[in-house]
Amino acid sequence: MINEVKTDVKELKRKYDESQLEITSLRRDFTELEQGVADMDLQIQAIESEELQKQTCELQTQMNEIKGQIRAGAIAIWQDLPFLETTCGIGMRI
Repeated sequence: MINEVKTDVKELKRKYDESQLEITSLRRDFTELEQGVADMDLQIQAIESEELQKQTCELQTQMNEIKGQIRAGAIAIWQDLPFLETTCGIGMRI
């Protein structure tokens, strides 16, 4: 009976040690996955930021082209307007 208990205790200890190793491995995997997700979030933010910067530059270029056309008289309909109300409610001096 004592030998059976000792054998059971050894088996339980072995299973406990295996469980602890598995838990450690799972924690490490979770940490790696968590870091991977954080890295992907940063990459997405960088891509979004680059796209916004690109769009801002394109819009600024278009605005400069329109201003140049207005100054050159290419857009005759606006020549007599001292102030233009945009659809956003923001006024723009010409």
